[in-house]
Amino acid sequence: MTRAPERNLAEWDRLGAGRRVVGIGGLDAHQFGRRIAGRFVPLMSYRRSFRQLHTRVLVAERLTGEAEHDRDQVYAALRAGRCYIAAPRAAAPAGLEFFAERSRGQRLEMGGEGPAPGWTLHALLPRPADLRLLRDGAEVARLRAPALVHAAQGPGVYRVEATLRTHRAERTWILSNPIYLR
Repeated sequence: MTRAPERNLAEWDRLGAGRRVVGIGGLDAHQFGRRIAGRFVPLMSYRRSFRQLHTRVLVAERLTGEAEHDRDQVYAALRAGRCYIAAPRAAAPAGLEFFAERSRGQRLEMGGEGPAPGWTLHALLPRPADLRLLRDGAEVARLRAPALVHAAQGPGVYRVEATLRTHRAERTWILSNPIYLR
């Protein structure tokens, strides 16, 4: 993946204006290849395909190895939108934090929803990148850094995108799920 499909991101933003919509990474992995001398030769293995895109899930409690507990943790995080889409071949994506805070100590995690006035948005990356903050799909802040702090300018669906220059191209690295300020 070089860049996330703009049409898909625009539709995600459009849907998010009316309701919470959790973004989860997915691949349409088919075993493409060619027949050479009567033998099928794959162009990209499934193993390689599935390394292209991940959904990183931010669970509330540590995973224990106990199937029921761990399943419940993962499903709860996915339902809440505490996950993000990452392209690990661009760079190791573990460590994204995206949250909103109010002066009274209130905090909204990624996927959270709250009343609009008085929030400051925080995005923290595991390394510097071209970091964009979007509100309803429109860029409201951008910088090349490992962190961004921005006072929300009113209601909107806020999310972050991070890109890196790797392998001679600008690549989408991380797409957060939104924070909804209504």
